[in-house]
Amino acid sequence: MNTDARLWPSWVVLFALLAGTVFAVVMPAGLPYDEPSHWSTVQYIATHWTLPVMGDPGVTYEAQQAPLYYLMAAPLSLLPNGFLMVRLFGVVGHGVVVLLTWLLIRRAVPSIPAVALAGAGFVALNPVLLAIAGSVQNDTWALAWGVAALLSAATLTAEHPSPRDAIVVGVVVGLMLLTKLSMLPVAVGIVILLLIRRLFGAAGWLVLSATLVSGWWFVRNVLLYGDLSGQSAVARTGVSFPHTELSARYIAQSVLAYLTVPTEYVRNIVSAPPVVDVAALMLGVAIALGAALLGLRLRKQVDGQLTGLVAGVGFLAVAAWLGQILIAQPVSFRAALGVWPLVAVCAGSVKTVSSRWYGWAAVGVVAAVQIAIMVWFLISIAGQPTML
Repeated sequence: MNTDARLWPSWVVLFALLAGTVFAVVMPAGLPYDEPSHWSTVQYIATHWTLPVMGDPGVTYEAQQAPLYYLMAAPLSLLPNGFLMVRLFGVVGHGVVVLLTWLLIRRAVPSIPAVALAGAGFVALNPVLLAIAGSVQNDTWALAWGVAALLSAATLTAEHPSPRDAIVVGVVVGLMLLTKLSMLPVAVGIVILLLIRRLFGAAGWLVLSATLVSGWWFVRNVLLYGDLSGQSAVARTGVSFPHTELSARYIAQSVLAYLTVPTEYVRNIVSAPPVVDVAALMLGVAIALGAALLGLRLRKQVDGQLTGLVAGVGFLAVAAWLGQILIAQPVSFRAALGVWPLVAVCAGSVKTVSSRWYGWAAVGVVAAVQIAIMVWFLISIAGQPTML
């Protein structure tokens, strides 16, 4: 890779930060789903400097979430334009996700660097991830910790990983769990990989260090609410979530929407016209095509253990989401955050449709479609009223 080519990842990260900033400025306050409750939790901590307890006055339902994001965001909320500062904190997290995604795919597909650049570009330009990053929420930084955990777990694919490496991965996993519990499939996937390889010592060190970092949060939930996640206490905040009739079509639409178009994330206050639906479907086809190319064309050119880990975590994340909507309560596909590294690898693999310029042309089409959806979305929501 020549000097100019080495700068491309930096340009991709920079564009991600600029686009995220536009989203943070343009989106009306409170329009993104759950943002008012996330912001309320940030304000509660900034005011009381203690963790909120569901059932107490002024505490909303997102107080069920793990606390690390809110603890990091609370000081920023006290700055001038504190609300925007917290939104921009999410944008910084998006830049971190893009950079770590590039590093992860470079490690997973070392023989074709262009796959990493294309995959990171897909994440950088993704309208859903940009809408999430440009709002007050804990998903972006949870995803950043999750990708960091997968990247650090690459050290454990060696023949004899050291206890130190396992402890480092465990600390990152603990921080990830302290940001959002829906990232648990990442931790499970890493541990399963170690157990399959019969690296019981490394698995033990990882679990121990992750427990030391995050275990207190689960103990607190048991003491306060009687369960590990605190989910049972959400009703104390006076909130109940409506039942959604599930169907194969609903599930498919939810998955496609949360990978391509952020209409659900803004409470469906805007509706995508047919041309945008077609564009979203094109992106879905591109991801599926990339997955096929990854399995057929790249299978001998990847780090099998790391790519297998990314794929395994992706499937675990989707399975956990399906289990939650079928057994507990309907939640958006956004809860399957652990699938995004796999989606990025698949999207980046579109580059391998041809070793010639056709490959980059395919990547360019995907990027152009994402930008078109982004522009339509920003124009559509710019005049909407604030909800805070």
